[in-house]
Amino acid sequence: IIWTKVATFGDSTTPVLLKWAVAADTNFTVVVQQGLITAKPEEDFTAKVDVAKLTAGHRYYYRFQTAGGKLSQIGIARTLPPDTVKQFKLAVVSCSSIWAGYFNAYKRIAEREDIDFVVHLGDYVYDYADDQQLNRMPAAPVKDCASLHDWCERHTYYLLDPDLRAARQNKTWIAEWDNHDSDVEAPGKPEDAILPFYWYLPIRMPDTARPEKIYRRFQFGALADLSMIDMHLFRGKEEY
Repeated sequence: IIWTKVATFGDSTTPVLLKWAVAADTNFTVVVQQGLITAKPEEDFTAKVDVAKLTAGHRYYYRFQTAGGKLSQIGIARTLPPDTVKQFKLAVVSCSSIWAGYFNAYKRIAEREDIDFVVHLGDYVYDYADDQQLNRMPAAPVKDCASLHDWCERHTYYLLDPDLRAARQNKTWIAEWDNHDSDVEAPGKPEDAILPFYWYLPIRMPDTARPEKIYRRFQFGALADLSMIDMHLFRGKEEY
């Protein structure tokens, strides 16, 4: 999954058409897949593409381009390994309150060439900050997310951090939510948190008819299976 968000200035209602490309090199002289995608205002101008027909265990480079010729930064994506894989390395992260401390761990992850994938176990964003987390207070008080707009603002705020952006740009992510990503303050609805999570994270929606079902499985060749189970919305439920 390749992902981007378009920065809009002035007009915030017109969809933005983007050309995307996936290449085998950083100069994009060997483009292996390309196409068009629209960043829609109803999805907060985020856009992501599920790129097919790529080689297993391979590093690719991707970028987006507007009709006016503006280019995004180049992202790096690694596909899951083939059956012959003997080893791989994951960075595992969780509970990332941006107000509790600096995100320098994300920068270290981005810099390390030996890390193949980032697995985020939940609480990628926090719906609120408690008194023990207010070490990096922004100028305005932190509000509890209670609407679709609030959740989009929170995801956007998190991406102001350059270290998080570096980890997002340089690694393939496997992520799901926990309580802080998906609990909604009244009068909000569950989908007010769930939909922005899918919009802002480079992940697939396993079942478009039931977006609350995020649990899924990844196969690392014949070496290992990774089951991402939902211990929040489906805790104790016998549902598949």
